[in-house]
Amino acid sequence: MKRLLICAMAVFLFSGCATTSINKEAKNRYKEKMDLFLGEDESFLVRWWGPPDREYELDGVKYLRYSSSRTVPYPMPLQIGVPSYNRFVMYGAGAASMNCDNTFEIQRGIVVAWRFKGNGCR
Repeated sequence: MKRLLICAMAVFLFSGCATTSINKEAKNRYKEKMDLFLGEDESFLVRWWGPPDREYELDGVKYLRYSSSRTVPYPMPLQIGVPSYNRFVMYGAGAASMNCDNTFEIQRGIVVAWRFKGNGCR
């Protein structure tokens, strides 16, 4: 029993590290993809992304914002029975809301910077 508990704890600890590295890799890939728009003109950006969801200008600098959201289903464990070593575990469904806002900074018609916010940027 003690060995089983140690194995379970090891799996739990290592899975957290794997998730963190996967998230960092995904974020780095997203940054590389978005960096491709730096130095491009505004018309290229609009042809690629379509019309922005929001556009505003401040002190001669234009900002184009693109927003997206989606709902992602995932299995969720449900424990049925009394808390003991012999409990029944069933899987139901849950859902997560994934959102992403991308804002591009345009100066003199050229993309000079970008930023993103959200958990669904990919």
